[in-house]
Amino acid sequence: MILCKSLYYSLFHCHLIYAIEIWSNVPPFNLKPLITKQKAAIRIISNQPYNAHTEHLFKSLSILPLPQLITQFNLKLIHSFQYNLIPPAFHGTWITTLKNRHNLANFNFFNLRNNDDLYTPPARTVFLSRVPLYSLPTLWNDLPPNLK
Repeated sequence: MILCKSLYYSLFHCHLIYAIEIWSNVPPFNLKPLITKQKAAIRIISNQPYNAHTEHLFKSLSILPLPQLITQFNLKLIHSFQYNLIPPAFHGTWITTLKNRHNLANFNFFNLRNNDDLYTPPARTVFLSRVPLYSLPTLWNDLPPNLK
């Protein structure tokens, strides 16, 4: 089982996470084949039949399913941005709500609970709302404060 798990990570997982922050913003129907392939790989390394449920298999192997893997990598990217651990090309990509309000007008502001949240510009279409510029701040802002 340990050998099979090592093979999963070396042959499948590495391809699954390559540039995941970029390609994971596709519509859900485009992710379905990848989710199916990951479930098939989990069944193979667990020596389960082709139609076995996979939720408990993921838990027993300590492997994240693709949707949770996407969330994890997106949050890691935005965490790196928040703590300046990201390449300089990304600096200034996202701004906090407080900085945005200072850019809009020049009057006194009160300390609000969402001052440190990332500003999410309004998206006009569903496609645009999946782009990292819009989706990552929303994902970060939805986290509980103790995880930020």
